[in-house]
Amino acid sequence: MDLGEVRVPLRVVEIERYPLPSDLAISVAREEGADFILAPRIGSKQNSEFRTLSMNHADLSGRISLRSPHAVLEMEGRSAGSPVENAFSVWLQEHKRSAVVDLTSPKSAQLIFCLLTWPKLLKAPTRMISDVAGVSLGLVPRTVGYLEDQGLLRDRTWVDSGRLTVAQAWLASYRNKLGPSLHLTFMEGADDGRFKIEDATLGGGSAIPGLIQSAVSTVYVPDLTAKFVRVNRLRKGDRPTVELRRLFWRTPREEFWDFHWQAPGIATAPPLLVYADLIASKDPREREVAHVFLQEEPRLHWLSQSAI
Repeated sequence: MDLGEVRVPLRVVEIERYPLPSDLAISVAREEGADFILAPRIGSKQNSEFRTLSMNHADLSGRISLRSPHAVLEMEGRSAGSPVENAFSVWLQEHKRSAVVDLTSPKSAQLIFCLLTWPKLLKAPTRMISDVAGVSLGLVPRTVGYLEDQGLLRDRTWVDSGRLTVAQAWLASYRNKLGPSLHLTFMEGADDGRFKIEDATLGGGSAIPGLIQSAVSTVYVPDLTAKFVRVNRLRKGDRPTVELRRLFWRTPREEFWDFHWQAPGIATAPPLLVYADLIASKDPREREVAHVFLQEEPRLHWLSQSAI
């Protein structure tokens, strides 16, 4: 920022949420290492809070508070009817029209999946949530705010029917939205379905060998590397036995789990994703076993209240 002959270097974070929660603004700014908050509207109370915390800030009404070793700038927002205030009104109208979040888009669906699988994650810092879900930092407060506006969350906790309602919508869209976006390739491989890279994770019927032996193994990997293909003796062929998919999530710390996550020595996808793979499978045997899995998997009892 240039102030006459004074140059003040700033790291700015822009937050589109309106109304703006002070704790969210401070949390995002600190996680981003920012020293300047830009928001659509900052009230007098928030102005005082930010100044107490030595956080520089500005909004679309013209309010600005900047303090640095070389410059101090304080300006109040403009009154209603001013050009700047009118600009804010236009922004607010546009924001309200675009406030709907498509929960079924691939990235939003990744985030929704993680919030459904680990409900305690809703209380985690924004950066942790975005890291677990593999999404941008800005998508987290937008999505959480939308869920709260729709009455599905309250105080960053699923309401009684909120989790089930969102899960039903997520599952219904998985076959055509998130699922296809995760596909990497089909390959031929060993018949035993065992994979020798530690970060390979089994999904679909491959994750429940006690219920079904899948004709095509579903395997999630962070990256499709030459080493993985070589070590597991995979190859291109006319009769694929393996579908490789992108592993998009990171398992959070144990404090965010509702149950013990993995059996020793077995890397399987979260139960919700296993179930989604089953009901979206082209193999009718997997679709048939999906109902059995839903009823028998204790970690999905919250979902089995209403079978999909």
